[in-house]
Amino acid sequence: MSHYIRFEAIKERLDGETVERMLEELGYRIRTHKTALREERTPSTVIYPDGHLHDFGAGKSYDIFDILTEFHGLSLPEAKGLVKNRLGLSNPGHTIAPTALSRPKPPPPHPDIQSDALKAEFDRFQRIDGNNQKHRDAIRDVVPEWLFDTAHKVDRARFETMARFDPGENCLVAGCFDEEFRMISYKWRRKRGIKWYTRPSSHSNRAITLRTLRTRPGTLHVIEGHRDALTATLLGINWIMLPTASWRMRDRSVEAVARAAHECGGHLIRFWAEDTAAYDAMRPFAERIGQRFNVEIRTYPGVESGKKLDLSDFTAKHSSIREVRDGTD
Repeated sequence: MSHYIRFEAIKERLDGETVERMLEELGYRIRTHKTALREERTPSTVIYPDGHLHDFGAGKSYDIFDILTEFHGLSLPEAKGLVKNRLGLSNPGHTIAPTALSRPKPPPPHPDIQSDALKAEFDRFQRIDGNNQKHRDAIRDVVPEWLFDTAHKVDRARFETMARFDPGENCLVAGCFDEEFRMISYKWRRKRGIKWYTRPSSHSNRAITLRTLRTRPGTLHVIEGHRDALTATLLGINWIMLPTASWRMRDRSVEAVARAAHECGGHLIRFWAEDTAAYDAMRPFAERIGQRFNVEIRTYPGVESGKKLDLSDFTAKHSSIREVRDGTD
């Protein structure tokens, strides 16, 4: 074998599975094609089938050579040599095993993104245009198309305030704001695997996200996730969205639900669980709220068979907003 192997030829042999094995050898924990490059509660770095990585929390992309040089202190020639060794491309007797691999350098801290700076990023995406076919295709990935077409003009306007279109990924971008319309985060739904990824700000109140109180008096629907938030907005129902972490009995989350319930007239608070695990997680939260309000927890039809369903799935089974509202009240 020649002593010289083109850098691009090495890269061509690096697929996702190979990179995952290398990262595991370096001490990274891999879970469903994701890992963590920074200190974070939920791993946000995705390993794609072509072998490149993207850290959605930091908004940066890497390859295995970047990992070895930036996080482990290797020079680029050392990184190339190590990867060639792992791929079986090195000459016999010529191996590189840098001791620095056992002592990874901590990555630089995540930049403190202010709410107004994140809002400026969000506003650079395209506003939703119902006459644009690409926009409509992206909407259809998240909510039923008939729902967008038949929603009340007030609810359509709210939807178009919450959502933008990313022409690079051809997907919706959903903004998350607090009650004073300061941006907490935005999420976008990439085509690869149809998953949401988050771009957070330094906003301290991440446990309480957006809400819309459309009708008074009426039921307050407690939902989870941006897809449900966009669906509920077009349905014109009273709702407040809490992320999964909020089921940890945070006082500010409880008070946010209580304030919204008061504004809805305190008629009923209905928690919607996407599966049986979510039902169990919601129960202590609902019991605490239930000391002050009439509360119930519901699951969507079909959850009992083991499926994970949400409000958008439930809405797609109907053909009108009235049918959906009758089914949720």
